[in-house]
Amino acid sequence: VVAINVEKGCALYGDLWPLIEGNDAYGTSSERARRFSDFLRAYGPLARLEPKLTRFGIDAARVDFMAERGLDLASALGNNPVDFGREDAVRVLRRLT
Repeated sequence: VVAINVEKGCALYGDLWPLIEGNDAYGTSSERARRFSDFLRAYGPLARLEPKLTRFGIDAARVDFMAERGLDLASALGNNPVDFGREDAVRVLRRLT
C-alpha cells in the first residue's frame, strides 16, 4: 500500500526515511518517500512475514471478489492519504497470492 500511495504522489512517508537512514535526509519529501518505499519493498524480514492468501484458501481467481469486498471497508480506506481504488486493491491482493 505504501508503494501505491507513493506512486500516487503521497510524500508523507518522507518523514519516516530519516528513521531508517539517520542523517540521510537530503532531497525532497517525495524523494525520501520513494526511498522509504523502495526500502520496504526490498527489506527481507518483511517479505518473510508477508502472509500469502493461499494459506487462507484465497487463490488468484478470488482476488477480484476480495478487492470488491475490501473496498466496502470505508473506515480503513478513509484514512489512506490518497485515493485507493479497486485497481489498487487488486494490485495489493495479487502480490499476496
